[in-house]
Amino acid sequence: MLPGDDKGRVKLRSADGHYLLAASQNRGPLKRFKQKINEKNVPLKSNDKTVFIHLKNGLIRKEEVYHGTSFLSQSSLFIPVNDQVKAVDIINNKGEKRTISF
Repeated sequence: MLPGDDKGRVKLRSADGHYLLAASQNRGPLKRFKQKINEKNVPLKSNDKTVFIHLKNGLIRKEEVYHGTSFLSQSSLFIPVNDQVKAVDIINNKGEKRTISF
């Protein structure tokens, strides 16, 4: 949650592997944030489309990965995961699945 007139956010990965967030606001300065919580970054490929994040409590969260040419359709090629994640299923545009367990 960003106060003010939030217009867009970009998820980035720093050279040392930290999760960064850049956020723009209408007619305001660009704001940058660095996550303080230690998380792992699961790399994605350019043809990956869907990610299912399996949590240790049994819940599953679905995230869609968009690669496009417009401002709102860009995604970073990683998914941040914390110690509550048991496994991640990644499905590409051909329906092929790969699983990463933690």
